[in-house]
Amino acid sequence: PTSFKERIKDLAGVAYLNNDATNADDSAIQQFLTDGCYDVIFRVGAVSPDVLGRFTEVQSSSSFSQGTVWDENREVIGVYRNNKRCNAGKARYHDSYGDSASIHYAHTENPVWYIFNGGIYVMPSSASLDVSIYYIPDYDIDIDTLVITNFPKSYHEHICLYAAVRVLDYRIQEVIEEDEDGEMMALLRAQQQKLQADYEAKFAIQSGGRR
Repeated sequence: PTSFKERIKDLAGVAYLNNDATNADDSAIQQFLTDGCYDVIFRVGAVSPDVLGRFTEVQSSSSFSQGTVWDENREVIGVYRNNKRCNAGKARYHDSYGDSASIHYAHTENPVWYIFNGGIYVMPSSASLDVSIYYIPDYDIDIDTLVITNFPKSYHEHICLYAAVRVLDYRIQEVIEEDEDGEMMALLRAQQQKLQADYEAKFAIQSGGRR
């Protein structure tokens, strides 16, 4: 295939806008692919969290400010303070990480990061911090290409299968609305079940059979 759109068409046919056979619903396909990205990340992370770094974008700063607003971003996968990986901390210890008398005091050799009141903190604090934050981005997918920035190519078929299952949901709904014959409905449901099984199998193979 020359694009995500064509691959999904090969797998499941076309999702039409308002049942108009001359007007493919490209926005729906784009949304299905985007949803597929996050479904893949959720499934991969549950089995192989170390792999999540392949799906990330990085935000780096040589003069990091504590409490930088972060709630509008997606999940943080890893944080580095002066090139040393930080442990994920807890907001309830916000006052303790900077208290040298606390058992939770954050040392330079054992730094932590955490979210507090919508902001991200990296401790211990310093007047000048070199911080790199790796996080899951908002993917912007052009369905007429085969490229997604910060999303590994080895998982492209996964998201095409996910989107194809969703397209078949779309097509099944069209059959219901048009009151077409039951044979078409049965064919679409059988095709959908096969693609769903193919999608699930992708993860079973990559996890060595673990679920």
